[in-house]
Amino acid sequence: TSGLRTLSAAFAITTLFIGACTKSQPEQDPTQQQLIPGQEAPAVPGQPTQPSQPTTPPAPVESNNGAPAQGLAANGLGAPVAGITPPIPVQPYRTWISLEGFVMENNGDPSNPISNVRLEVTFPGGQRLELPGNGQFWTIGNGQMQEIKQTYEIPWSAVNPQKDGFNFTVQMIRKGSELLPCKFDVSQLSQFNRKYTCHTDVAWQLNQKIPEGQIEKEGIEVRVFTDKNTPAKDIPKDALAFR
Repeated sequence: TSGLRTLSAAFAITTLFIGACTKSQPEQDPTQQQLIPGQEAPAVPGQPTQPSQPTTPPAPVESNNGAPAQGLAANGLGAPVAGITPPIPVQPYRTWISLEGFVMENNGDPSNPISNVRLEVTFPGGQRLELPGNGQFWTIGNGQMQEIKQTYEIPWSAVNPQKDGFNFTVQMIRKGSELLPCKFDVSQLSQFNRKYTCHTDVAWQLNQKIPEGQIEKEGIEVRVFTDKNTPAKDIPKDALAFR
């Protein structure tokens, strides 16, 4: 059946568990991380989802290789204010975004378990990643996972040094259904690698009294990582250029 389904942005997962949202956690060791899923408020139907925010205050962003910033900050009139340390941009680092895999648990149409889907990843500068290439759809059945394992290198020009990160949007597109995008706000990349998932909001669908067999459950896993927190042996050698 066709219909509007909302999406929830989620951070740092170890498996693609469709139907619950997770909260931001750093991926301190990409080979041995164990993260605990939590619950996130559902999006409002018909409204774009907002970037997920950590439930605890983020750690301060280190700069200058961990050395404290020096100097005076300026007030609104441009005069220096003693005792306030101004933010210092982080030093350049290499960044990659990897599309890991797409899971179709249930497309919500009991009469047709086969779906045609594609993905779009967009950035504030207008760059867009379309998967598969050229915006083509791929076929996937209920209960299946489509491995993607496609990695792109993000140029330093796309990273905000003051923020130590960037924004991006993931849009799952499936014929026969309208899905809202997930919007992610990446920060503190010089300190932590990140892992995200964008998936349909099962809780919202249950609140709408949608029958169990018609609840749409699908999601995409995305990883963002840098050379500052990745072993040299795991640095991609075949990443695609980001344009």
